[in-house]
Amino acid sequence: SLSFPLLPMKGGMVNVMPRMLIDVLKDKSDIYHSYGAGSFPSIVGHLKKKQKKPIVLTPLLYSTTEGKTAQNIIDKLSKNILNSADKLIAQTKSEKSYLQGLGIIKDKIEIIPLYANPERFSKYKVTNEEFRKKYSLNHFVILYVGRIEIWQKGLNFLIDALAKIKKNFKVTLVISGEDWGSKEKLIKQAKKLNVLENLKFFDPKDERSLGEAYHAADLLVLPSNFEPFGTVLVA
Repeated sequence: SLSFPLLPMKGGMVNVMPRMLIDVLKDKSDIYHSYGAGSFPSIVGHLKKKQKKPIVLTPLLYSTTEGKTAQNIIDKLSKNILNSADKLIAQTKSEKSYLQGLGIIKDKIEIIPLYANPERFSKYKVTNEEFRKKYSLNHFVILYVGRIEIWQKGLNFLIDALAKIKKNFKVTLVISGEDWGSKEKLIKQAKKLNVLENLKFFDPKDERSLGEAYHAADLLVLPSNFEPFGTVLVA
């Protein structure tokens, strides 16, 4: 259906979907559950309060990739949406504390961690040697899984570290994730530090390569500046 950006940032108040607005307001469900405090579905859910329908919201407050100032703006814009919900689902104790810091009543917040399926990649088990040979990797393999985005995920620090590690190890950094606008920046950084040959990107839609990487990589890293939960580490 037709959509257009409200604010020029990923993961925040982004895509306005008129058809969704119409469908949700017509919907007769007993409970409305939305995901992302600054998302359009949550804005629409705020309107369901006018119909006296119970609202459950999983806020995912750390949703923008544009920096701290943009996050503060989203938090302020989202406050009415958060307060209108009958229940808020936080993923961790720290996220619950963050919500309370925004003025949300403690009893309105329930902690329900995200689910991860440890059996998802079990069928792709390979040895380290098979994995390195198949994808033409160096002897020591470091794996990062997640969206390719600098501000939250800290991937620029990982490239800096790769340049230092390269001095003592024959290493490849494998990155598997969707590009959220930072891939070219990382490539330029890798070229500048002379580690581009030590960097390899996997297609995030290729579950087999990701599963094999989970089994055979020597080290899994998540250099995030912050995470609401971090399902990559659980998987």
